[in-house]
Amino acid sequence: MKTLKKLFVCIFTLTLILTSKGSLTLQAVAADVDETANIPFPPNLLEAGEDYIILAGDENLEYAISTDGINWVWQESSEFTGLEAGTTYQFIARHKKGRIVGEETPSAVSGFKTHLAFEGRIEGIEAGKTYETNTTLTAAAIGAGMDNDTPIHGDSRWVPRTWNWGNDDNLWQGPPYTTTFTLTQTGAYVLTVHFELEEYTSEGWMPTQKTDSINITFQAAAPIYTIAASAGAHGKITPTGTLDVEKGKTVVYTITPDKDYRLIKVVVDGTTVAFTDNKYTFTNVTKNHTIFVEFAKMAPKTNDAFHPVAYGMLVVFAFLLSIVTALWTKKTSDQFFR
Repeated sequence: MKTLKKLFVCIFTLTLILTSKGSLTLQAVAADVDETANIPFPPNLLEAGEDYIILAGDENLEYAISTDGINWVWQESSEFTGLEAGTTYQFIARHKKGRIVGEETPSAVSGFKTHLAFEGRIEGIEAGKTYETNTTLTAAAIGAGMDNDTPIHGDSRWVPRTWNWGNDDNLWQGPPYTTTFTLTQTGAYVLTVHFELEEYTSEGWMPTQKTDSINITFQAAAPIYTIAASAGAHGKITPTGTLDVEKGKTVVYTITPDKDYRLIKVVVDGTTVAFTDNKYTFTNVTKNHTIFVEFAKMAPKTNDAFHPVAYGMLVVFAFLLSIVTALWTKKTSDQFFR
């Protein structure tokens, strides 16, 4: 930029002077003009965003932008768009041509910075992961620019403001921006964090009321264990086969022998266990199990030893035996009295 200096411009002014002869003469008079009085003030910021900067405009001025302070691009508008987020730009202004003396001399340089593009992340939870129920998670929210420990005027950052797990928003009063939650129920969970853009000014970090949010989805499920059930010959166990069981659940097995058979043994995880009413119950399942049941033929009842046919033959035999006995007794008696 050219060094500003005071220039004296000779302006000829026509002045009527009454001479001693009573005639009018035209005389040129030189006047001093200070060019520096017409140089514009440095541009002021009106508004900034992620990809634009708007200066406080003046219709008599035009403006230039630069990233290195050497190469300048001029335009009549005070609005500059298509800029890079989080980047500092330099601006100058000058009077539009043909308007005023000293029009080619620009203002001093002003520097303004575009806002950081929104970027947020949640640490401590893995998106899409399935966690066990009753797991306690601690999530931390982090926004772009939060690692700026030495901010200067015009810096920006995205700060976590609120969070929720699908219910009402919870407000963070300040760092650390963490929350702890226990997954008491199975199913899908969504953690949402809302951020607000802050800008660093002479008064410190100030909110801009510009917001954005991110969310993360994950699952909670009870651990699944298996119980493998099988039965020996002459009976069954229900449910049979391999059964998936959630952690902490209870499963009742019913054992049914075939006709004329009875349950004689229940083996759980390789060990013979007691049973009641042909049932066995697993309570608060916390690991895999096996169950095997065994049956044996019932001993015949006493009344069952007499078959109907055999019983009939026995009755006939007894009847015939009584007749033979009676005849034999009569014959013996007759021979005695002869």
